[in-house]
Amino acid sequence: HSIIVGLLGMSFLAYLAGVANPSTTSDYQIYELVYNDPVNRGIYFERGYDLVSQFFYNLGWSYASFRILFCYVAMLILFIGVLRFTNNIALFSAVYGITIFSIDATQIRNLMMIAIVTLGLSFLKTINIRNVSLSLILIFLAAEFQSLGYVFLLTIFLILVFSSSLKKNPRIHIICFCVLSLIVILFLAFFGISKVSNLLVEIAGVLGSRGNLAEKISGQYVYGSSVRNWLLTVISTFFGLFYSYGLYSSSVSSGDEVKTGKNNVIFWTAITSLLCLPLLFFAVDYSRIQRACFIFIIIEVSIYSERYFLNVNKNKMILYLVPALVCALYGVTHNLIWGPNFIHAIPYITQIFS
Repeated sequence: HSIIVGLLGMSFLAYLAGVANPSTTSDYQIYELVYNDPVNRGIYFERGYDLVSQFFYNLGWSYASFRILFCYVAMLILFIGVLRFTNNIALFSAVYGITIFSIDATQIRNLMMIAIVTLGLSFLKTINIRNVSLSLILIFLAAEFQSLGYVFLLTIFLILVFSSSLKKNPRIHIICFCVLSLIVILFLAFFGISKVSNLLVEIAGVLGSRGNLAEKISGQYVYGSSVRNWLLTVISTFFGLFYSYGLYSSSVSSGDEVKTGKNNVIFWTAITSLLCLPLLFFAVDYSRIQRACFIFIIIEVSIYSERYFLNVNKNKMILYLVPALVCALYGVTHNLIWGPNFIHAIPYITQIFS
């Protein structure tokens, strides 16, 4: 029943994203402009998105029709990815819908990237050559829709290198990666962002499939983040990290290899989120990484809200209060940081106002 209800819920979310109002959805008009202008195709967006949009443009589809199909496909991929972690799709779709969905409904390339990344990392519950290969292919595919998908190559690296030692002492891993993130933050604070920005431009030139990506990194994505936005993102990231750490440690102690495999993937996405916090010094746009990683926190909440855990776990604070607090904090953070214009658009995106 949860799978069916969840599928219906995610179908409804896909519909809302697809039929978004052009006048109240901030990115709609630029997507439509590029879709209808072959000259800009291949420059403004990533190659994968451009190829797909060009295919349907050549078939004579309007942008509105293409957008609806695109959002349904993205939600279907996300549904499959989440289903590989948990059957509790109904809760996932509900929490996702009331927290960060409205942002992804605006940034639909990001929605597709998150969906493919979720599916890709789901194969790393069990580590073998086949699963790693599939995961790598899907991460590279995700980056063809939103270049920040390349960040999750770091997640794969962390899983492959540190998963064995993580079981022995997860606490020391958190300490070490927190220190590493702090060192990078201090480096940026004392020496400025120009050196790292130049490095990111070089990487974008090699990996990026977006024609103007290097220009955006060096020009547009260097305006920084407000103290409020930075603190909110840091606090929510740490809450998610420690929630993930607690459940990972619990699954290791119980000897449940299946749950440990799932929690291992989720824990390393939380570490990825932590390590990418310094990028917020460049621009709030990089908070997309923390938002993408939050998808896995929602998955973890859904796993531990399955009936089995509700029956065997007597600690109601862990079951209800902590995940509710974590999800609320993420939801508030990743809506507030995009500014008042976006906040005012949410009722229109969700069709509360027409």
